[in-house]
Amino acid sequence: FMVTPSHHRVHHACNDHYLDKNYGDVLIIWDKLFGTFQKEDEKPVYGLTHQLRTYSFMWQHFHYPIEIWLMMKTQKTLKDKLKILFGSPELMNPDMRDRAERIFGVKQQDEPLQKRLNNYVIWQVIVMLVALFAFIYYEVQMGASEKFLFTSFTILTLINCGAIMEQKKWIFAVEFLRVLLVGSALWLCNADYQIVTFFIIALLSLIALFYRTVEERYLSVVYPD
Repeated sequence: FMVTPSHHRVHHACNDHYLDKNYGDVLIIWDKLFGTFQKEDEKPVYGLTHQLRTYSFMWQHFHYPIEIWLMMKTQKTLKDKLKILFGSPELMNPDMRDRAERIFGVKQQDEPLQKRLNNYVIWQVIVMLVALFAFIYYEVQMGASEKFLFTSFTILTLINCGAIMEQKKWIFAVEFLRVLLVGSALWLCNADYQIVTFFIIALLSLIALFYRTVEERYLSVVYPD
């Protein structure tokens, strides 16, 4: 009656007969009662049934609500729209993902990722994970402002990593926001507000005044080819 690792593997697998099975988080007995139980009888395959064509952090998290919205627009009655909203994923038309990707200009990255860019992303993730562990350890000592800044920095880093892997030109704007967040965090955590404030204002002013020049230089370093 309890969920086992085997049950949970089935829940996360994308094998056809494993889909929509083993919803129970602690008690598997509920799946057995409601007909959604599935025993692990073949090696689980993990991933999506219809693979995404992007590394975008935002698209990976919000593509499905967009697909549901597009699917609901194809339904004529309120009853059918609600059925799509609250029904099983098997009601979804697979073509909705292609349609959503066309609307939002999502394109597959065909060029292989350069090793230096890959290393750049890996180091960003490592630093973020170390910072995340530190955040969890000191979280009780932080105020709402520090928590907001760290959460924003983490989200921007994830967005930035996906954008770098797709070699997007707008990553400099994300980097600028990250510098702004780091500066704000230093201002909040440092007792010598005058020095830190001067540093932040000076740095942001220089970047703002020479934004295009700094952007071009940054992109030439990150994307030398």
